[in-house]
This record gives sequence, C-alpha cells and structure tokens, in this order.
Amino acid sequence: MAADGVHSALRTRHADHFGTQLAEGRNHYLWLGNHQGLRRLHLRFVETEHGWIWCYGYGYSGEHSTCVMECAPQTLTGLGLDRTDGGERLALLEKLFCHILDGHPLVAGRGAPWPTFRTLTNRTWHRGNLVLLGDAAHTTRYSIGAGTTLALEDALCLAAALGEHTTLPEALAAYERQRRSELLCAQSAARCSARWYENLPRYIHLPPHRIFALLGQRHSPLLPYVPPQLYYGIDRAAGRLEVLRRFKRWLGPRAARALHARATAHRSRRAPLS
Repeated sequence: MAADGVHSALRTRHADHFGTQLAEGRNHYLWLGNHQGLRRLHLRFVETEHGWIWCYGYGYSGEHSTCVMECAPQTLTGLGLDRTDGGERLALLEKLFCHILDGHPLVAGRGAPWPTFRTLTNRTWHRGNLVLLGDAAHTTRYSIGAGTTLALEDALCLAAALGEHTTLPEALAAYERQRRSELLCAQSAARCSARWYENLPRYIHLPPHRIFALLGQRHSPLLPYVPPQLYYGIDRAAGRLEVLRRFKRWLGPRAARALHARATAHRSRRAPLS
C-alpha cells in the first residue's frame, strides 16, 4: 500500500504504469507554522503595492497553528519574496500579518519555498498488490481542507472492498472505481476554489459581506462566468425561493460547461501557429 504522499516513492518507481500527471496551478504558496493556538480559522487579505497576499491561519493544537500564505506570481516577485533568504522572508510576512500573529513568530517548514500547487492524477491506482491511497493517488487543493478526510475515506473504502471481494484484483478494481466516483465533487470543488483565488481581483473590491458570500460560493462552476454582482443577486434570490435553488443547481454545471467550451474554442482560434 502506497500512502506516502504526493511525492510517493512507491508510485514514482512505477510511474509509467500508474500514468501519473501533474497540473500546475498559477498562484504560489508557503506553508508555515506559528506558536499560538488560533481558536478559529483566519483568512486575511493584505493589499500591497504589488498586489494582494493572503493567509489561511488555523490552530491544530492548543499551542500551535498552521499559516499558509498565498499570492499571485507578480506579487511574489514584486515583494522580493522569491529572492529573500528565510529570515528576511519570515520578517516581511510577520509584518504583513501582524494582526493575526499577535507577536508570535512564524516558523518555516521544510521544502522549497513558494511552489505552485500541483494537482496530481493517475491513470490507474493499483499495480499487482501495490495500491495508492490519499495524496499518492490524487490531490485536492488545500483551500478546500479535505486532504486528510479523503485519505481516511480511501482507507475505509479499501478495507471494505478487501472484505467484500474474494480476489485481490477484484477488490482493488472495486476500490478504485468507487473512490474515483466519490471524488468527483471534491475535485471539482478544488478546481473552482483554485480559480476563485487565482482571480481574486475580480472579487476583492466588492463590499466585504459580498466578497465572503462569493467566497462561500467559490465551488460553483458557474461563478467564474457571471459578473460577481449579478451572481450575488441571483444567489440571494435563490436562497429565498426553492424553485430558483433547483433551477440554479440544474443550470450551473450545464452553463459552465458550455461557457468553458466556448472560451476554450476562442483561445484555440487566437493561438498562433507554431
């Protein structure tokens, strides 16, 4: 069983068989720690002369918290965060987010600073008696907060499949089939969440209550294609009328697919020939 994360050595050893693919996101992020136990989730946006940078902060024990910083490429380079050493980088971030940190220093984690988030998929999840679970099999963006839950659900599904099927190939095939189907919603939500943050300037100048209302709707496939103020109005109306809620649920995925196909075709027509 390979449950050794996105950089799985067991999966990498047989990468051709698994058909591993990585899709790079646009924004850069940095995973840090902090020696204080935040009692609730903090999401703070800070505007700089080079664009917006934001922090997701949440406690995972009474005395420790995680702080994930994120920004667009032009903000990263404009602030010099891609060039500063570890101490300077932390000092600048502590200054920008002092209202969250309350004087507690940031603690650097391991790994290269400021990667882009990579969405990992595999053509198949098993090879002989080797089977992939969690981030070794699939990744969903940290902004939907589902990684650990999905990995545990993989393990439960695998255990159930092993108990229900008499042969290992049947069990592994059933596990993969069921989990692929169950992951569709989470993977769609992760893609939409990434798109919301990558297009933050589209929303950030709205009144605060509207920004956070649309942040809560970021998993909608229709949101990127509708003017934010119009979407907000439609969503408010749908919240009052059941018939509009049903219509929105029916229309959203269909309209989003049609608009996405049209935008993709338009980009293809404009792309220069090599």
